[in-house]
Amino acid sequence: MSDGITVYFEENNNNWNAPVDSLAYFIDRGQQVIFVTGNPIKCLIYRSIGFCTISILLPILLKYKDKIVQ
Repeated sequence: MSDGITVYFEENNNNWNAPVDSLAYFIDRGQQVIFVTGNPIKCLIYRSIGFCTISILLPILLKYKDKIVQ
C-alpha cells in the first residue's frame, strides 16, 4: 500500500531550479489537508504592529530609567 500526496504550487522561473519550493500552497493526502500556507500580508502586518509597539515603548522605558536626558 503506497501513500501519495498532492502538492499545489505556483510555478515560475524564479523557483525552477530551487531544491525546495517555497511557493507551495496546499499539500493534501487523500481527503486530508496536511499543509495550508499562511497569509504573508498578515505576517507583515503583525511584524509591523510589533515594531511600532517596541518603537513607542522603548523611549518611554528609557526615559523612566533615566537613560534619556532632556
